[in-house]
Amino acid sequence: MNLKNEINCTLVVCTYNRGKSLETTLESLFSLDSLEDLVCEIIIVDNNSSDGTKKLIEKYIKLHGRLFRYVFESQQGVSFARNAGIKAALGEIIVFTDDDVIVEHDWLNNIWKNFKEYDCDAMGGRILPLYLEPPPLWIKNNEDLLGGPIVSYNYGEAVKIFDSDCMVPFVGANMAFKKKCFDELGNFRTDLGPSTGTMGDDTEFFLRLFNVGKKLYYAGNALVWHRTGKSRMNLRYLAKWFIAGGRYLERMKWDSEIRSDNLNSFCGFPLCYVKVGVISAISLILVVLNKRKFLKKWNELFCSIGMIIEYRKNSFKK
Repeated sequence: MNLKNEINCTLVVCTYNRGKSLETTLESLFSLDSLEDLVCEIIIVDNNSSDGTKKLIEKYIKLHGRLFRYVFESQQGVSFARNAGIKAALGEIIVFTDDDVIVEHDWLNNIWKNFKEYDCDAMGGRILPLYLEPPPLWIKNNEDLLGGPIVSYNYGEAVKIFDSDCMVPFVGANMAFKKKCFDELGNFRTDLGPSTGTMGDDTEFFLRLFNVGKKLYYAGNALVWHRTGKSRMNLRYLAKWFIAGGRYLERMKWDSEIRSDNLNSFCGFPLCYVKVGVISAISLILVVLNKRKFLKKWNELFCSIGMIIEYRKNSFKK
């Protein structure tokens, strides 16, 4: 087989020191349904792991041959890893998922069929949390508020055009693009993402596509389950996540024409963000018995802290 001529889809999985989790993901990938006109390669991008990930991948290469490939990326960060996967990809469609998911058996086939039927440029699939132990009720009952840290992307089972009025940008655990999107608009930004203290490398690329009018779809029939452990189900983790989200929002402001460098500030602290933070902190006490209102204020408080951190970082660069 001439791989370059035969492959029409590339599946990229980025991983870092999650060998056991990755193996579970791989087992689900190799249980996917086959489709006559779909020839898909799987690229595992090892983002400088030190836990035996390479040996694990080599075992699967022996079992599955040339359609399963190993790529090493020494630069730490999911954006570097995703970009390495893009560079190595041979398919016209590039699909991304993470090393802590379990995919439905028809997941990849439905992505491929959707691209052909709707002729879209990019697609975000449905993600549901798979709790490794029963979650607290305050988590379970408020998943719609916690779609970032708990990782959920759910607008139903149907396939429909992306609606910016009621949908948020695609999530990295289940997204797919025509390769030409990267050729035209560049790759993921390496100054964004968890390794930089922010979130949003996937969101920022999505917004690039949206702003130039690319055809974007939500694929409710392309489902993955995101494994969610105890470490995510606490207020401390949520605070860390919302701080990173706030830093992303503020960084985007500094990158845009609506800059934040002219805000009224005191000793380097932007007063408008401080005000939001103080009000949110006080409100937490008042709504402590209402879990939903409490979570909203928790989000606001730590998002504003993240925005203050990023504002100070950027203002000191001037």
